[in-house]
Amino acid sequence: MSKKIIFLFIVLLFTSNLNAQSYLSSGKYTISGSISYSSQDTYYENGLSSVAKYISISPTGSFFVVNRFSVGLQLSYNYQDYNMEYSTQHIYVANFALGPMLRYYFIDNQIAPFIEAEYSHVIVNLPGDRITKYLGYEAGLGFGINYFFTSFFALETYADYEYSLNKYWNYRNMHAFEPEYYHTETIAVGIRLNYFIN
Repeated sequence: MSKKIIFLFIVLLFTSNLNAQSYLSSGKYTISGSISYSSQDTYYENGLSSVAKYISISPTGSFFVVNRFSVGLQLSYNYQDYNMEYSTQHIYVANFALGPMLRYYFIDNQIAPFIEAEYSHVIVNLPGDRITKYLGYEAGLGFGINYFFTSFFALETYADYEYSLNKYWNYRNMHAFEPEYYHTETIAVGIRLNYFIN
């Protein structure tokens, strides 16, 4: 019985400390990000196959200019390696994106919902014999919830909509220097970890 009472007291003390603190006050910093690696094998009906490998690194940092409102910077690097069975050459794709982000939290509490907007300038290079360069931008809107385990550590669930517009030049065709355009639309949901610094 005494162990249960002590455990209950610790839980109540921890919870009361969380509720008494301000998580999203002016002057705080937050750091978050993600890193991932994946490998994809594709098999075609004609018996050929391909292997694609992906690496993605996306750190972000922001500063609370006023209570519950932060301004930040996000950087992303994506690397893709395609290896086709019928070809001895690899296709490497490197994607860099950098830009600002804005986030507003509706309440400063242990459970804190938010909305955000972001913009990034994108450069994509295809090295080797595919001398092609892509330039473009990405703009997105999203929302989510932060759940604070402590005053400096939170688990975040989010959903984002992202629109990107890109133009590219193919220098292999010396008669076609006019850029061509394409766009993509992406919806993403996920989980992130955020670290808050006083």
